[in-house]
Amino acid sequence: MYQRELMLPMGEQSCFLFGPRQTGKTTYMATVPGDRPRFDVNLLSTDIFLKYSRDPSLFRRELEFWLVGASCT
Repeated sequence: MYQRELMLPMGEQSCFLFGPRQTGKTTYMATVPGDRPRFDVNLLSTDIFLKYSRDPSLFRRELEFWLVGASCT
């Protein structure tokens, strides 16, 4: 396995992690320490991609719902 030297801004900000397939993005995020919950969306999953393609505002509504729940914990 390769040593990763990526540092993401994991403060109060949000961030998007884009990159080619099979380069360790999901593995990296699973190992990032933090006590804050994450909202992950994998658009390579066909059912998830189609769900948001049919109703793009659904993403915003689900994120807002998730943020309310995450702020209560």
